[in-house]
Amino acid sequence: MEGELERTIGTLADVEQARVHLVMPTDSVFLDRQRSAKAAVILRLRHNGLSKDAVVAISRLVSGAVDELKPEDVSIIDADSERSLGLAHDGPGGDQDEEARLTNRLINTLEPVVGTNAIRASVNVDFDEASTDENDEKYDPAVSALLTMQRTEDSAGGTSIPSGVPGTASNIPAAKPAKPAGQTSQQSNTPTAQTSTATSGPSQSSKTESAQYGVNKTIIHTITPAGGIRRISAALLVDDTIVKTTDNKGKVTVTRQKRSQDELNRIQELAEAAIGFDAKRGDTISVQNLSFDSGSTDSCLLYTSRCV
Repeated sequence: MEGELERTIGTLADVEQARVHLVMPTDSVFLDRQRSAKAAVILRLRHNGLSKDAVVAISRLVSGAVDELKPEDVSIIDADSERSLGLAHDGPGGDQDEEARLTNRLINTLEPVVGTNAIRASVNVDFDEASTDENDEKYDPAVSALLTMQRTEDSAGGTSIPSGVPGTASNIPAAKPAKPAGQTSQQSNTPTAQTSTATSGPSQSSKTESAQYGVNKTIIHTITPAGGIRRISAALLVDDTIVKTTDNKGKVTVTRQKRSQDELNRIQELAEAAIGFDAKRGDTISVQNLSFDSGSTDSCLLYTSRCV
C-alpha cells in the first residue's frame, strides 16, 4: 500500500519523489490501548513550494486509502525545506502558505520564459499582526451650508390723538373755547361752532433675523484587521542561457551564455507583476543570473566552453 501511494503521489506535476509511511489502526478491548491510523508523507518537490490544493489532495488521497485515517492525521513534510505542509498546521503555517503560493506563481510565470528548471525563487512575506482603528475628521472652511434661519418682524400704524386744551371743554363738541386773558368779551348774536382736530402719531417697526451656518465636515472611520501584508521580499535566481547547435557531422554543441541586462530587467518586471509588487509598501525584489550546477554531463562546460 505504501508503494502504491508513493507511485500515485509521484504522478503530481509538482512532486519529484515521494515516500509514504503508514501506521495502521490498532483495535483493543481496552480503550487506552486503541490507536488510530496515522500517515507520514515526505516529498521532494520540483519547485520551492506546494500549493494548498495539492496538499489537500494528497491528504485526502492517503486518508481514503487507509481505514479510519483522517486527513488531518496525515503529516506531509517538504524534504528540502523541512517544513510541515499537512492540514494540521493550517493555523501557524498561514504565512508559509502565502509565501509558497507566491513562489509557485513566480515560477509558473517565468519558467516558460527562461526554461524548465532554469529558475529558483524565494519569497518572504512580512505580515502585520496588529489591528488598527482610526477616526479622521476633516473640515473645509471654503464650503458652508445654511442650517437654520429665523426671522421676526413687528410693525405698528398711526393712531388718532385728540388736540386742543386739555380738560373737559376740549372734549365737548359744542363747547366754546376759553377767551385769552386781557381781551374784552363782546356780545354777538352769531352762533359759533367749536371743533376739535386730531393728529396722527408716529408708527413703530422692529425686525430680527438669526441664521446658523455649518462648514463642510468629512468623518472617516477605518478599521484594519490583523494579518495584512506589511512587506514582500523576493529573490530570483536565473540560470544561464543554453544554446544548442548542430554541425554537419551531427554533433551537438552546447554553449552557456550569460543573460543580458535588458533580459533581466524584463524578468524583474514580470516578477513584480506576478507578486503584486508595491514600492510604496517597501517591497523589494532581486534578480540575479548565476550558473546552475545540475550535476550532469550536459552542464560540464560554462560560459563559452563547449561540451559534445
